[in-house]
Amino acid sequence: MITSLRDYLAYFVSVRKRTHLFIEAVPPTLADWSPAPGEYTCGDIVRHLGSVQLMNWRLAAGEPLKYPGHDPALGADLPAARTYLDACHAEGVKLLEALPDSILAEKRVGATGQSASVWRFLMATVEHEVHHRSQLANYLTWLGHQPPQLFGVNVEDLPE
Repeated sequence: MITSLRDYLAYFVSVRKRTHLFIEAVPPTLADWSPAPGEYTCGDIVRHLGSVQLMNWRLAAGEPLKYPGHDPALGADLPAARTYLDACHAEGVKLLEALPDSILAEKRVGATGQSASVWRFLMATVEHEVHHRSQLANYLTWLGHQPPQLFGVNVEDLPE
């Protein structure tokens, strides 16, 4: 369970920093690439990450659940999608910084209609981020590009 919004934000910033490595590894010419018709493009993933973060953090702040979407109008190319992601993050941080830690135990109603504690929505945002960062890693591999190493070490470099 999360007990401090400040600690959560510090952790999320470290998660997002690693996500940025994967976004920066996607060649700009591949912003609209997806593995199959109807699947997220690389740009869609970046915009989706920002929108879900903002949706969940607004919900934590007591606002209605509303998904802003991942349409290319939110950021047509990768630099613009990254700008959108960063703007969503900045807005979300401002919202959470204004809240007391006691909000973490309050209940909110999610997309399924079930209620859960705010801290669970915040942790779901982290899991969501990691899921889609992994998706970008797969896309990069399928396209013949080396995905970044999360902590700067390849498994082959680890001591046996």
